[in-house]
Amino acid sequence: MTDSGLYAELTAIDDSIARYNNAKLNNKIKLSDIAVQIWDQVKLQNIATDLDLSESDFKKNIDGSIERVHRWLSEIKSTKIKNGLHIFGMPPKGDASPICSACWQITATYRQ
Repeated sequence: MTDSGLYAELTAIDDSIARYNNAKLNNKIKLSDIAVQIWDQVKLQNIATDLDLSESDFKKNIDGSIERVHRWLSEIKSTKIKNGLHIFGMPPKGDASPICSACWQITATYRQ
């Protein structure tokens, strides 16, 4: 089993949240711009729908809304998935199990 991680768009939102939290400590002037960017990303990826979060609710409680999105992303990122052949049909790199490698070799002969 391995953590599922996040794909590109969700990683970008996670990075924006990290920038927001850093700005809260070091550069409060950038907070509103980063918050707007986070809302735009959340809306674009339909996370607002998944979390039943409206723009007015987001603006009323920006810190709480961003924390809610962060918890949602963290849950996805830490979800356990089976380690093995995935959507691209390639065995995992690195410490792939011998069984995965053997299965890959067997299925490769059928694709020829």
